[in-house]
Amino acid sequence: MLALARQKLAAYRPGLETEETSVNSSSIQGSSSAVAFVQHDFLASPDVPPTIPTPVSAMICTLVLEHFPLAPFFASFRNLLPVGGLALVTNMHSEMGLKGQAGFVSEQVDEQGRPVKIRGDSWPHTVEETVQAAEDAGFEIVALGGQGKIRERHVKEDMIEKLGDRAKKWVGVNVWYGFAVKRVQ
Repeated sequence: MLALARQKLAAYRPGLETEETSVNSSSIQGSSSAVAFVQHDFLASPDVPPTIPTPVSAMICTLVLEHFPLAPFFASFRNLLPVGGLALVTNMHSEMGLKGQAGFVSEQVDEQGRPVKIRGDSWPHTVEETVQAAEDAGFEIVALGGQGKIRERHVKEDMIEKLGDRAKKWVGVNVWYGFAVKRVQ
C-alpha cells in the first residue's frame, strides 16, 4: 500500500516514487514540507518511530480504525500531531461491521481445497463512540467543506450497476463514515 501511495503521489511530487530511505518509510523534501509514508504498529510500541518527522501537521487514516481499539488509536494521533494539527479519518460504518468484516483470501486452502479467508481483529465502532474517544483524547471534530462534521454513506439501489452484484446485500446499510479532527489540547 505504501508503494502504491508513493506512486500515485509522484505526479504531484516528482521523485517520490523512487525515494527509498528505509524498508518502512520514505520521504522527500518539498519547498516547505516533507511527505512521509510510514508503516508502524502503534499497539506494539506507542512511541513515535524515528522515521517519522514529528510533529506532523496533518494525517490521513482511511479504513484502518476498525482494526484497533479507540483509545490507543487516538493516543497515537496525540503523539504525532501538535495542537492545531489535523487528521482525516474514514472507517467502515458499524452497521456494516456488525454484518461482516474486512478480510482477504489467502493462497492457503482448507481441508476441502477451498481458499481460506483471513480476518483480523475488528471492532465495529459506532460514530458516537468514535467521536467520544476523539474528544476524550483532546480532539474536536471539524466541519468538512461546509457539509457537516460527520459524513456517512449507505449503498443505494442505483449504485449496484457501478459497484457490482456483491453490493446488493448492502443496499440501505450505512457502510462508511468519515470526519476530520483537530487537536485542541
